[in-house]
Amino acid sequence: MIPQPTIDAVRAGARPGHQLPPREPGDYLAHVTDPDVIITGSEAGRRAAVLFSHQHFPGIHFGHRFQPEQEGTGTAFALLADIETGDLHRMMEAPPSPDSDGIIWTSWGARLPGPEHQLTEIQAAFLGGWRAPGAENPRILTERVYGEARRVLGGGGWTGLDEATVEAVRGGARPGDPLPPVPYINGVLDPDVLITGSDEDRRVTILFSYRDWTA
Repeated sequence: MIPQPTIDAVRAGARPGHQLPPREPGDYLAHVTDPDVIITGSEAGRRAAVLFSHQHFPGIHFGHRFQPEQEGTGTAFALLADIETGDLHRMMEAPPSPDSDGIIWTSWGARLPGPEHQLTEIQAAFLGGWRAPGAENPRILTERVYGEARRVLGGGGWTGLDEATVEAVRGGARPGDPLPPVPYINGVLDPDVLITGSDEDRRVTILFSYRDWTA
């Protein structure tokens, strides 16, 4: 929900980078619903947290973690002040991804040590479709790679070049010509992300299969 002062500023000619009028207090806190206080993490990673909803963002569950040394009434009121002055709404102008339980944690709250807080980002990278690094930029045949490919084609042995590059040179590609994307990443199948171990020994593990090595 875009606040009316922001809409009015854009209507008056505000552009990206321009300063917006401050949010008026008193518009946000009254819309917080369903608060619940929980303990997240374990051992050294334990945090007190509050879960809540907000009527301006229907269907979304928010969470805010507190540092152990900051847990208490003072920081609870500080969170209320943050919401009242618009921090939640500013965060939702570019919403972070929810975790595996569907909770969007505030960007200014404490984070759990260890891999749990990284799981959503890792899942987005690996489960959302494997993509070769730099795939958005076309590969260019360099003089060095061209020379190595010519050596392969001349019977000089394997240099570690991918077959697509060798075939491009065989077909007449010259230095400066674009090359096809790296072909290897497309063979990855059935990726899955999980967390193994406990406490300080926790690790993020990625399981996957590869098309060229089927059982």
